[in-house]
Amino acid sequence: MNYATAQDRRDVYDLRPNAEGIYVFARPRRQFRPLATRALIASLIAGYALQVLLPGLTGQLAVAAGPVAAGEWWRLVTGAFLHGGLLHLAANSWFAWVIGSRIERHVGPARLLLITVVAMLGSSLLVVGAGSAAVGFSGVLCGWLASWLAFHLTTRYPALRLDRLQWRAYLQILGANLLLSLLPGISFLGHLGGFVAGFVAAYLLGLQRSRRRQPLQPEA
Repeated sequence: MNYATAQDRRDVYDLRPNAEGIYVFARPRRQFRPLATRALIASLIAGYALQVLLPGLTGQLAVAAGPVAAGEWWRLVTGAFLHGGLLHLAANSWFAWVIGSRIERHVGPARLLLITVVAMLGSSLLVVGAGSAAVGFSGVLCGWLASWLAFHLTTRYPALRLDRLQWRAYLQILGANLLLSLLPGISFLGHLGGFVAGFVAAYLLGLQRSRRRQPLQPEA
């Protein structure tokens, strides 16, 4: 059995010996629903709808150094749910579905949301620290990409480990994001802050899992 490519939430850590001493999966197979990912995408759509209905909303909720320094700390979060246009929203929503649902499948909604918040704050704080302004979910998406890399390095979520072909695709996506970050109007610091924060959060979660659950060695 190939534990590393199982498409449900079961993995080698779910193996437990039954009464006969045979290792079996402790949890039954169940249909996966990426509820956290769906909720986040719905929030992005709702945020853009409010921008269209209330034109002044962007200026009131975007990440911006001056207002945050003046005490409007909520902008560190709200700015991620605003976008610069329909194409910007569509691209981020699609990417959120592709990456977020895959990560949520294997680490669960709570960990995905934790990584999301940490990446969001890391992205916004770096933007604010540079005296800049930004909107969009891209910093979080970079944090998700980084979290996948961190989980691969800790090897505590076997289904998120990357084989050679997946590594190539991952590096292509990462390279594309890097190039996009260099374009005018795109926040390179926002992407960088989200990536670093997401990596650190996921790496610590992976280490925490390794301390709590030691991998079992199934008999050949």
